[in-house]
Amino acid sequence: MRFFVLSLLYACASEEGVKVYNSNPEATITSVGSSSSFMEGDQETLVGQVSDGNHAASELMVRWESTDRILCDDVLANVDGSTSCDVVLGASDNTIILNVFDPEGAAGTDQVDITITENNAPTAMIISPISESQHYSSQLIQFSALLDDEEDDSSDLVYSWTSSIDGILPSMAEPDADGMIEEYFILSEGQHAIALDITDSAGKTTTETVVIVVGGPNNAPICSITSPQSQSAFVISQNITFSGTAIDEDINNSLLNISWTSDQDGVFNTNIADSSGDMEFYFDGLSAGNHSIMLRVEDEAGEFCTDSILLSIGSAPTIVVNSPTQGSVHTLSESIVFSGMITDSEDLDSDIQVSWNSDIDGVFSTQGPDSNGAISFTHSSLSAGLHNLIITATDTTSLTSTSSMSLRVNTPPTEPVLTIQPSIATSVIDLEVLATSTDADGDSLTYTYEWLEDSILTSVTTSSIGASQLDVGEIWTVRVTANDGYVDGPTAEYSVIISNTEPSISNVAIAPNSTVYNDSVLTCTATATDLDELVTASFEWSIGNTTYSGASLDLSTTTAMPSDLVQCTATVLDSNGGSAFDSVSVVIENRAPSVDSISLTPSSPSRSDTLICSASASDPDGEIPSLDFSWNNTTTGDTYTSSTSSAQMATLDVSTLAVSSGDVVECSVTATDAQGEMTSQSQSAVIADEAPSFDVAATITPSSSIFTGTSLNCSATAIDPEDGALIPNYEWFVGSTSVGTGDMYTVDANQSNVGDSLTCTATVVDSDANVVTSSVQVTIENTIPTMASISISPGAPMAGQDDLICTIDSPSSDVDLQSLSYSYSWQKNGVTTSHGTDTVPASDVVQHDSWICFATPNDG
Repeated sequence: MRFFVLSLLYACASEEGVKVYNSNPEATITSVGSSSSFMEGDQETLVGQVSDGNHAASELMVRWESTDRILCDDVLANVDGSTSCDVVLGASDNTIILNVFDPEGAAGTDQVDITITENNAPTAMIISPISESQHYSSQLIQFSALLDDEEDDSSDLVYSWTSSIDGILPSMAEPDADGMIEEYFILSEGQHAIALDITDSAGKTTTETVVIVVGGPNNAPICSITSPQSQSAFVISQNITFSGTAIDEDINNSLLNISWTSDQDGVFNTNIADSSGDMEFYFDGLSAGNHSIMLRVEDEAGEFCTDSILLSIGSAPTIVVNSPTQGSVHTLSESIVFSGMITDSEDLDSDIQVSWNSDIDGVFSTQGPDSNGAISFTHSSLSAGLHNLIITATDTTSLTSTSSMSLRVNTPPTEPVLTIQPSIATSVIDLEVLATSTDADGDSLTYTYEWLEDSILTSVTTSSIGASQLDVGEIWTVRVTANDGYVDGPTAEYSVIISNTEPSISNVAIAPNSTVYNDSVLTCTATATDLDELVTASFEWSIGNTTYSGASLDLSTTTAMPSDLVQCTATVLDSNGGSAFDSVSVVIENRAPSVDSISLTPSSPSRSDTLICSASASDPDGEIPSLDFSWNNTTTGDTYTSSTSSAQMATLDVSTLAVSSGDVVECSVTATDAQGEMTSQSQSAVIADEAPSFDVAATITPSSSIFTGTSLNCSATAIDPEDGALIPNYEWFVGSTSVGTGDMYTVDANQSNVGDSLTCTATVVDSDANVVTSSVQVTIENTIPTMASISISPGAPMAGQDDLICTIDSPSSDVDLQSLSYSYSWQKNGVTTSHGTDTVPASDVVQHDSWICFATPNDG
């Protein structure tokens, strides 16, 4: 609603005449009315008219206001009384007020209520980059977003990209009709907070953010084919194992794009690698022919690597053996005919390589087929026995096929080896012959027997003769012949003289015969008799392979141990050389061992310490008892397994256990002797406050292919519950010898040898002086020595007169500082000889021969 303010003029009479008073100025808003509507942020020009009855318009001061702010500050009206104000309308500018003031301070006002529709802030959605993506400082990174505003066209929006590291980015892209922007920037390495700021025409702003990590320059993946080997050949439809490695320093190996391609069949596998970079699959679909197989590995940034191999796919040769027939039997030295057919669908039959192999004699022929595939030859040198033959045919692509058969080459059995029992023949015991013969073919043998009494053939044809037929002084001869089912072998003959009756021995006893220890004194007794004469017994003791004589034996003077068998043998001899013996034995009993000492260190361990339990034990029997270590937490009831153990010590890595300060950890030691007798003792320790620990153990980079001159880096991180992160100190050792400090070390041959283990030990110390170390080892590998310069003297040797001498003119060198030796070989007329020293004797030097010496250095 518009208001008008009127100024009243007053006049009054006095003695001096009439006085005129100042009138109020008037103001009228002419550009907007009460029905006007505007958007927040619209830029408008407000127009009005002012006047005053007793002042010129150019003397009037004008001010434009809304209910809560000044829109245009004090300014003089135009000469014609007009006034204007350029303003951007805000959401609260719902009432427009025009104020006018004359020079004497009188005022006039006009106001209009208008409608302001509030303007909404723009919106944005960052599409890329995203925090999960991998980015590199060497490559363009896509920045894209979708912008929108309810009031403005996307082309009217103003935006900017800002990096917390690189500042405002040089944006050039214009939003398309859908509000999409897309552009690319190079960012520095590091963690970036990316901000997208959008402002609409009303000045309202929205900010969207994303945090990304930009790594260093992208590294291409490294790949190799590990199986099959290049130049391999396979049969059509054979299931071939393909394996390889794909390693990328920047991303998980399982995210790499992988393809296996044949130049004949195209892509035949796209399986991904596992996280360690290994891949393996089986494929049986390669077509016949020669294939170039390529492995291609590509990372997410488009960097790639390749490796390739050559494979041949075809058919193996076929083998048909006509003779000899399966299971045929032949005599030793017989000329055996071998014949058959060997063919191949791809190669000339005559190009097929053949080998005939016996499991007894090895390869006995390499006779191959003719152009028609026929093969025939004879062989007479097969050894005796059952031969399992393998015939192998190999074509020009190394594809092979085999055929197997067996035949027998028979030999007669050997002459029997005869044994007469008893070894001393008497007239009171039956006489028996034991015959042992062998057959090279493994045939079962049968035996025939003939017995002669004083050179006269008897009717006895068995392996034994009764005692009733034997008289003292007679000479009995036995003849034995072996037969293998094919032929008799040579006959063996054995003769014995019937001796007098042997003496006997009985009642052999040892006292004491129980509770015997290895320091007891034993006595042996026996009764000796002979039908022919009076005899007495002698005694011999045996413990293992050691013997002692006499009726008594003091075990403390022997090497006897518990569980040993102590045997007494009583022997009687008569005057005719007859003898008898009997034995009795006792077992030495065991006594329990004892634990002599036990210690547990440290006595007050932290949760990151390793407990060391040491003990010693002894045994009254002189045995060395073994020690067994076990661990338990007497506070919680938990039991643990030793981290490491040795003969007299075991360790327990407390850092791997769920223990608390104040827990009591007990080490129990059980001494066990060789007989299983056991004795136990224990020692305990209370867990103290926690020491620092390594959250990342020591590692050496590189960890392999380490040679003299290789620069190594050792790294580890440690943390202490009280002190936080600790900075390790590093020391390098070869064996137990310190060779350097600091995280870097270059392998020096003056400090180490090839094959040495090089150890880096990282050490941290917390504020309580707790010391913790972490060690890692690598092995120093060998560097091949350089070639030597050699010559042969004399330069013009005389046949049969001059030795040829190979001389090292300029020796090889070895960066590993190892002692070098040389091996020699000689070729005569292009053929390797058996000479293995630096000299060829003059007796082997023949006119017109050409000799070459090869000297090979070896660093051990």
